[in-house]
Amino acid sequence: PDLSAWLTGLIGPAPAVGEEDKTVGSRVVDLLKISQAHYAHPLMRGSHSIKKVLDAIWSDAPHLWGDPWFSEYFRKTTDGRVLDPYATLAKPPLDVDLGDTDETDDDAVTDGVGAMRAYQDMLYGEHKNDLAMRDKMRDSLLRYCGLDTAAMVIIWKHWQRAAGR
Repeated sequence: PDLSAWLTGLIGPAPAVGEEDKTVGSRVVDLLKISQAHYAHPLMRGSHSIKKVLDAIWSDAPHLWGDPWFSEYFRKTTDGRVLDPYATLAKPPLDVDLGDTDETDDDAVTDGVGAMRAYQDMLYGEHKNDLAMRDKMRDSLLRYCGLDTAAMVIIWKHWQRAAGR
């Protein structure tokens, strides 16, 4: 089936214009809405972005630091503070202009806009025929997307534990 049919089967039909989205299916949960309605932490500073929620949860979640699925993201600074998992992303030089993002030209992919720009550059940009650069961008995208996926699981596991489940 095509992607649209697959997504509709996974999450159900989109709400009509002006209608509130009350459910996204039984297998998909919008963590942003749950966070906005039920979660606050001083480290989030009013933001409910996945990066802010993850950093707030991760900073005080020793039960997750040693989890085999997430331990690769656990690092401490020299003064003993737990490092934000997004700061642990390896940053190989890419020599790619990722545009107006938090990225710098040698940072690789550490945010969503940078991911979109790197992907676009791989397919259509000046590096589309440079296999070595495409491999670097691919690896950086996989690390970033892997952490975004892990972040959703970490947040969910933390909330389940907090709810006594």
